[in-house]
Amino acid sequence: MKIKMSVKLKLMLGFGIVLLFLFIVGMVGLKANSSTNSSLVDVTQNWMPKAQLMEELKFIMANYRIWEVAYVLAGIQNEKGMQEDYIKRMDKERQTLEERMTELKGRLVTDNGKKVYQDLSNSLDKYYQISDKVISLVKNGKSYQAFILIRGDSRATYQGASKMLDNLDKINTQESQKIQQQMTDSYKRSRIINILLIIVAVATSLVTAWFLAGSISQGVSSVAQSALRIANGDLTVDRLKVNTRDEIKDMADSFNKMVDNLKHIIQQINTTSQTVAATSEELASNA
Repeated sequence: MKIKMSVKLKLMLGFGIVLLFLFIVGMVGLKANSSTNSSLVDVTQNWMPKAQLMEELKFIMANYRIWEVAYVLAGIQNEKGMQEDYIKRMDKERQTLEERMTELKGRLVTDNGKKVYQDLSNSLDKYYQISDKVISLVKNGKSYQAFILIRGDSRATYQGASKMLDNLDKINTQESQKIQQQMTDSYKRSRIINILLIIVAVATSLVTAWFLAGSISQGVSSVAQSALRIANGDLTVDRLKVNTRDEIKDMADSFNKMVDNLKHIIQQINTTSQTVAATSEELASNA
């Protein structure tokens, strides 16, 4: 059973189909943008702060090491005033280092990163223990022994901690590269899907427009051609057959009714003319 649908409704339906595909394309684009934005937020709020923290840790550790060596050398030269200044600097650097380590711990999310961080923390604790021993030796007048410790176990532990920090920085860089790759892949997928949806939308719009134009123009063209023949005096036109269920069919039905009425009027005129002619002949013969 065919559903009666007006031309206006057909046009609105076709336009609605186009809008639907545009809406789908927009939603896919929004979803891709949301994914990209999430990755971008992860980079700006997680990776970049971690990278900055690790650079600060390297700088603080280097400063602590410098003041530690300077403290031992001041002990060898028996410069008490300089020793007190270096101790204050070392305490300040250690406090800052511990604060940055705590902040960094809260930003780590991967198991590998947490494991390397724990190794780094243990290495720093060991380094602090050796450093405290160095300070104790200098205070007890054993600066040369402290110097030997600085060049031996202390340096090895410091280098080990620095290497672990470099490894942690490397892991962070790999995480960033992974996120960037995910952003690139998400963009590519979104672009392909959008292109396909646009192609489908354009194809569907063309098919819909072709169907609507055909359903409207076919009926109108038939009516126009038949009306032209009638205007030229040809009443032998066939009845219009329009398969649509809209205003075009209503117009065709009205046109067919008009043609039928014209044919009926012409037939009545012919019949009357014949009757008048026959009557005239009869009157003429009687005269």
